[in-house]
Amino acid sequence: MIEPFFAVRATPHRIARLCGPAAASAVIASYDGWSRLDRDPGEVGGPTRAFACALSFEPGLRVVTYSPDGSSASGLDAAALPGGAGLLRRALTHSDPRYTERRRLADACHALGVPIGLLAAPTSPIPAASAPPAPSPTTGVVLAGPSARADAGLAGQSAWTVPVSPQWTLYFWDGEGRQTPTANAALALAGRHPAVACWWSGEAAGFVVVHGAKRIAGHQWGGGPAPITPESTAAAGRVLAADFGVPDQALAVIGLLRRTDLAPPDALASLFALLGLPGAGLGRATTASLAAWAATLPAAVHTARMTTMAAIRSEFAGARALWQRLLNGAVAVAMLLATAALTLVWHGGGISGWWVLLGALTTLSYAWGLRPRRS
Repeated sequence: MIEPFFAVRATPHRIARLCGPAAASAVIASYDGWSRLDRDPGEVGGPTRAFACALSFEPGLRVVTYSPDGSSASGLDAAALPGGAGLLRRALTHSDPRYTERRRLADACHALGVPIGLLAAPTSPIPAASAPPAPSPTTGVVLAGPSARADAGLAGQSAWTVPVSPQWTLYFWDGEGRQTPTANAALALAGRHPAVACWWSGEAAGFVVVHGAKRIAGHQWGGGPAPITPESTAAAGRVLAADFGVPDQALAVIGLLRRTDLAPPDALASLFALLGLPGAGLGRATTASLAAWAATLPAAVHTARMTTMAAIRSEFAGARALWQRLLNGAVAVAMLLATAALTLVWHGGGISGWWVLLGALTTLSYAWGLRPRRS
């Protein structure tokens, strides 16, 4: 008689993280993102939001499946893969002396999408930690456009900005003073160019994509408050691939977002390698190591923490792009002509002299914007 077979589509790491060490002690083997347990997986499937199944012979084959929402089904109603219902029916009902229990069990696994390698995996228990480890520090960075160098003060923290490609600049807290939440920093730095807030620790890693003043997509490996669905991973994968100029990698990105067999920081590092930024330390570095790295780079810029009003004053007093200077010049010329016309009307007694003064001040303010880019 073949022993009962219990499986859940979650790694031992995920089970320990979401269900605790006691649940993780039930894992006796793992393979390709799945775990084989020594007990019924009904209590594990719900908290891990993962598909689970229990197969046993009593003496005929009995199949029970557990959906990520906690519901269960058995027999012919079990949750088979699309196109797998026929194979599941065969495993449950076909009668032939040559159809062994082992073959019947393998067919049921095929129908449910359980990797056959899990049947052959060693069944020695995986040692469980005696106590959950202390949470590891979280590192956060923002990937933004080239304008992040001039706008860094708007995020309200002491930080470094490092250009990592012609289109992307890496922005991160330097470890001094109070840290601005990474997603809030991305909102401050996003403009016409998208911004991506990223974070990672030993337990979780994720990102949020910001366009303008709106968060439009996000994902987290290692659990989180937001549910992970096929629709959310597909949307996030397409947005990332488009923003990074690699639309041909969209399917690969979506597949990576749906993987559960990688440690969260490794998944994030693999994601940005796919997107063309393998050397920026994403998913692997700490805040301290990033700051030490930036201090050695001639192109890196350090920005001390400023109040919101000081940052706005710095923004107006700082570098302006060519199109901004041209626009300021055009408005200054228009205001100069308008002020000349107001002066003639004032000499004729038609208006107050305050209008002339207002026109002159407005002309000067736009003329000030004609200054060249500050080095």
